[in-house]
Amino acid sequence: MTRGRGKATLPPADYRRRSTVDASGLICTPLGPAGQDLGTYNFTQCPGSLEIRRELAAGFARAARAWTSAASCDTHAKVVRQFLRHLEKEYGKTIGHVGEISAGIWNRWVDAIETRRMLGAVLRQVPSLPAATLAAMSVRSRWVRKAAPKESFSRTELLMIRDEAARTVRTARLRITSNARLLERWRSGEMTDGDKDWPWGELLDILSRDGDFPRTPSGYPPHPVRRELARRFVPPGRYHQGISALFPTVVEKGAAAVLLICHEAWNLSVLAAMEVPSVWPNGDGDTAEPVVQRVETDKARRGSRLRHSTNNLVNVGEDTAGWALRQVVDMTEQVRITLAGLGWPSRALLWSRGLHRGEMFNDGSTGLEHAIVDWCELMGARGVALPPGIGARKLRHSVEVVIGAPHNNTRKVHDDAYVRRDRRVIEDSPTAVAAGLTKAVEQARAHVRMRVVTVDGGDPECQAHAVQGQVGITLEAARQFVSGDLDTAVGACQDFDHSPFSTDGPCSVSFLLCFACPNALATGRHLPRIVYLFKALEALRSAVAPAVWMADWKEHHARVGDLLAEHTVERAWPALLGRLTGSDRELIDAMLERKLDP
Repeated sequence: MTRGRGKATLPPADYRRRSTVDASGLICTPLGPAGQDLGTYNFTQCPGSLEIRRELAAGFARAARAWTSAASCDTHAKVVRQFLRHLEKEYGKTIGHVGEISAGIWNRWVDAIETRRMLGAVLRQVPSLPAATLAAMSVRSRWVRKAAPKESFSRTELLMIRDEAARTVRTARLRITSNARLLERWRSGEMTDGDKDWPWGELLDILSRDGDFPRTPSGYPPHPVRRELARRFVPPGRYHQGISALFPTVVEKGAAAVLLICHEAWNLSVLAAMEVPSVWPNGDGDTAEPVVQRVETDKARRGSRLRHSTNNLVNVGEDTAGWALRQVVDMTEQVRITLAGLGWPSRALLWSRGLHRGEMFNDGSTGLEHAIVDWCELMGARGVALPPGIGARKLRHSVEVVIGAPHNNTRKVHDDAYVRRDRRVIEDSPTAVAAGLTKAVEQARAHVRMRVVTVDGGDPECQAHAVQGQVGITLEAARQFVSGDLDTAVGACQDFDHSPFSTDGPCSVSFLLCFACPNALATGRHLPRIVYLFKALEALRSAVAPAVWMADWKEHHARVGDLLAEHTVERAWPALLGRLTGSDRELIDAMLERKLDP
């Protein structure tokens, strides 16, 4: 029910969801969460008795209610067929139904943990599964096959692949947009019959409206069309190449997938379902080149809570993800225009001309992995020495490892499934850990130079002597520190007149640099402000452009975070923030707004 809009319309009382298993009990046609067709899965030709095949098909159909993609259904169906072949090979005709699958049979089903999990999802849906077998399936195996290391491309190789993919996409975009501009000139009447480009404009108009050139009953274009295509350097008998005047080829679709994976490490399933960006957070939705584009992603395997997400891609030049996305959008825009004119509107991002005869166009859900292979082969034929083994999985793995940040996954998945399984990381780990520890100690000493002083309760004079002993300042300066006379916006300063950041005279830089100054001191009474400052910087991070964050705020955020990590625990932060006063908040807010800068 939607508030304010009345009750939702209910289906008829006699409505029943259609059966996903046919009358034979062997053919399944599962439905997705939105009622979409997830494919047809036929167990008719599998080995085994009719009863066990029907039981497993029914279990498959019930389990499929939780799956959201055809790829998941296809993978589970393959495991079921593999298990039936295993039973036939090991036990012949003796296993006639699921009730005869004992715990011993399950335990002897030796395969990868993931495969056992998928088969278990189907078997659990069969009511006749013995309780002992179900219990055995629930026991976690002590033996876990060690995952093999994953290979990745080096940074140099990854950049080479990305640059070649960008070159292919850019060439396609320029070709298509150039022909689209010529078509607009033809339609607007800027050309007249007799101009040299008039026949080509006429053909482009037909191609744009129909998605193909005129053809005779034999399937070939008429002679005038062939003559014009020949004038446009289309070889005889390869007239389908002329269609690429307005529409991307399969190879170019593969290059677009490679380019986007190299920038954002998206899975093929995410790319297959991706649509063109519809919201531009920078407010430039009316311009041809928005700076920030918001693209929605749908990654079904992350579960219903996390599957839908958005990515803000910034376009600040040729090497950025936002630029790459705009190239792909422009390259495929004419396909969407043609489909809309034919009454088949679509917002899908990836398109190419059809793979097979009779197919006008294919979107990203068709042949994307093969398109990547075709692009690699074409590059090799042209003499481009790309690294071997280019594929979507290896590219995604390489981006995760080389860029060093999670992409459409959690930090735990990033570390466990990508970084720690990478062969380069495994081989370089001992040296990297030793060097990292040494560098971390050195950086901590140089990075955060504000000193935190421990002052116990008691007489102020005793506190001053304790501060003098810890810091090495004069007793008078220590008394001033204890009384608060040396306090700044974020801490205290023992020598305001001699700053390492100001060559002459007193300090004249932002209070944010106190954390990098050896004159700066802090004690327990300053920690509430510092915690509030860190929280404010965290909020600021999502509100400013990445380039602004990197240039103006990143180093300050890192220094404040390092100081808190060394001298506090995060679970104590709420108590510290509870001691914060309204004037403290106003002071930190004014500092971040640069109102306190000299």
